[in-house]
Parts: sequence; C-alpha cells; structure tokens
Amino acid sequence: MIGVTIKVGVVGLGIGQRHLMEYSLLDNVQIVGAADVDETRAKEIAERFDTKPYFSLAQMIENEDLDAVSICTPPKPHLELTKLAAENKIHILCEKPMAPKIEDCERMIEACEKNGVKLMLGFKKRFAPAFNFVKEHFEEWGRPFWAFYKYPIGYVDKDWFWASDDGRGPTVENTVHSIDMLRYLLGEVDRIYAEADTYLAKDRAEYDSTVFTFRFKSGAIAAIGGGCSSIWGFTTERLAIHLEKAVAEIDGALDRPSHLAYRLRKDEEKHELNFENADGFKGEIEHFISCIINDEEPRATGQDGLENLRICLAVSESATKNAPVEL
Repeated sequence: MIGVTIKVGVVGLGIGQRHLMEYSLLDNVQIVGAADVDETRAKEIAERFDTKPYFSLAQMIENEDLDAVSICTPPKPHLELTKLAAENKIHILCEKPMAPKIEDCERMIEACEKNGVKLMLGFKKRFAPAFNFVKEHFEEWGRPFWAFYKYPIGYVDKDWFWASDDGRGPTVENTVHSIDMLRYLLGEVDRIYAEADTYLAKDRAEYDSTVFTFRFKSGAIAAIGGGCSSIWGFTTERLAIHLEKAVAEIDGALDRPSHLAYRLRKDEEKHELNFENADGFKGEIEHFISCIINDEEPRATGQDGLENLRICLAVSESATKNAPVEL
C-alpha cells in the first residue's frame, strides 16, 4: 500500500533534470535516486538534488524501495526499462516518444497491465494551461472544423536522435508533441497525407522537414508544419483552431506558448490571456503523482503513445510513397 509520500527515481538525466526539479517542489514526493549511464553526470546531478547517484535502473531498484520512476532516456531502451519497472511494481512516467516500434509500445502496455502499474506518457502539452483552456471550452465552442500547427525545432546533431531503431528523426522525436495535441483536441485520425524532404541532414536516414495534413473521424481537417529546419533561439510555435462557435490561436516560444487569443462568432470582442507555467511540466508531474495516490487513469496513456507513434510512421510512409495513408 502506497503511503502519502511517493518515492521516485529518474533515469536519464537530460530532460530528466526537469523531472527532478518538478518532483523536488512537491511535498508528497521523495526523490531517492537519479540514474544515468554517464557516471559523472549522475553524480553531479544527484548532488544537486540531494539524492543518490545510480548508473542504471536495475542498480536503483536493487538499492531503493521505489514507488515510481520517470524514464527519460532515448526511446530505444524504453521497452526494457518499462518491463523492469513494471515487474518490480513501480509506476512509470515515460518520456515521449514511447518507443521506436509499434510492437515495443504494445509490449510496454502489456507489461504494465499485467503487473497492475500506471503507465503515463510525457505529453506535457496536455497539461499546458493555454491548451487546457481551449480543451475545457470545446463543448461550449462546438464542433471543430480546421486547425494548423506550426511546430519546427532547430537542428539536432545527435546520432541516437536520427537512428531508425531509436529516435527515428524529428517527426517521431519532437513533432509528435503537436500530433498528440491535435489528437487530444480533435480526436482520432482517419487519413494522412505528407510531403517531406531532407535539407539540412543530408547524411541522415530520416526526413528533417515535414508538412502533412489530417482528416479526422470527427470530420475536422488539420495540418502540421514540423521537422527541424528552424534555428534554435528563433523557434516559436503557433496553433490556430477554428470551431463552430469560436476561433482561437495559441502562440509563443517553442514548448512554452503562453499567449491565447480567441473570439466567439456571435460577438465582436477579442479575448486575450497570458499564462504562467506555460510548458505543462508542472501539471504533468503533479498529475502523475495524483494518479498514483488516487488510483486514477493518466491523462496521457500508453495507448496514446502507441497511436501517436502510428501516426508518425504513417507520415514517413506517406511522404515516401507520395500518397495518402489510411489509418
């Protein structure tokens, strides 16, 4: 029986450092370990967060009584780490993308269901206040018609990021955030058509630039401009969405869009809001802990991770075949 204080570890100390920071702000969480294959990094970051350094999840499990773990490594080892955590009855917050292959996602879900543990995916935008404001007003604003999401990142020069058995390039690694948000708002996808090319990553196997359209089961249509053709420090994002009774736009710095503007079709007033904690990390970590304590289903499930990967792979398939792909 899990008590009031949740004992948490973090594996992978790139984006995992942000997980540690958010956990450290919660009164009902005790950070018991920080693990990374880079031993120097593990020791430095563990010291910063006043916890113990480890060099693998197995080592952490052997020495700590864990309730939960954030898996923040590149995606290739996600299946192995998830199975290990699940078999030890440890709840899991797994960073996106869920895994390089659909079969891996299915086995991750199966392992967590078999062992009765939570599996939550790190789709932080589901907890960002600007997007949540729109989501909360969907019933009031009526049927969604049209959306466009501008979400390019800067170039990433890391081998695992591009490897076909690991990160699989920017669509799987980063554009998946915008894909997830459109699914979260508009529902499941019927058809995808993509154009893609490689402009900056000439020696890489995956596309570095993509533009693709969706037809949703709801009847809505949408498009995303993604990839990694932008320049770091100049990267922004914008989501425009048109509904039966309203039009809304969210914009701001990449992964921190804090500005929301909307107007109802029935009146002439334009409403503008600005939000703090715009990236959603705070809400994501708080929600994960709440799901454990209150035995709730996570807002972003393993099935969401699987479906988002399915769409990412369909984008590449469509661009390669120069044809629409039905889902």
